[in-house]
Amino acid sequence: MRCTSTRPGAYVLEPDPAVVRAQLVDELACALDAWRLDAEVAYLSTAALALSPFARTFAVLAVHRYDPAALRRALRQAGWRPVEIMKRRFPVPPEEVRRQLGAWQAGEPVTLIMTRLEGRPTCIVCQEVSRSATLRSG
Repeated sequence: MRCTSTRPGAYVLEPDPAVVRAQLVDELACALDAWRLDAEVAYLSTAALALSPFARTFAVLAVHRYDPAALRRALRQAGWRPVEIMKRRFPVPPEEVRRQLGAWQAGEPVTLIMTRLEGRPTCIVCQEVSRSATLRSG
């Protein structure tokens, strides 16, 4: 079963490369009650927190269509500092995205997931969910 949605839920998951190579992304999605963000992209999303040893989990903070100037403004206004830029099916290399966004000296560290939603280049701003912190608080 292959479920897709063009909208991310509260969390985005990046399957382990071994899961992607083994073509088990859909099985992982079913096990986690998740959906693919795009039929051609291995990123998954869930409405509720889902942790797995087979995927990294990120809490979604914001979703922006990719426009470097607007994204730079939004990140600065929110007080976020990109520390990791990931991409799948995105036309711009992470190094170029970093150059377009400029340098940050301060701010809350965030991960930028660059992908396509509804065929448009999109940036999902998120923070990785720490498995150990979740286990301590839960």
